[in-house]
Amino acid sequence: SRAAGVSGAGTSLDNSLRVVEPEACDWVLVEANAEAASGGYGHGHLRVWSQSGRLLAVGSQTARLFTYDDFVRRLTRST
Repeated sequence: SRAAGVSGAGTSLDNSLRVVEPEACDWVLVEANAEAASGGYGHGHLRVWSQSGRLLAVGSQTARLFTYDDFVRRLTRST
């Protein structure tokens, strides 16, 4: 939503994380890419890298997207 200049969020519909090669480390780098958003749905992929540069995991997620204004409207309708 930030990339589109809109204040919003999403509800996860599905997600997966596939561990490629575990490695003990103090921190990891998460490379997250929002790849598509259309019709109220968003899709993205990620890669998780170790300190040494080894690919630790890959993942993907699909989410239902909404603006904060829409979320507040839905809350006030249900009360």
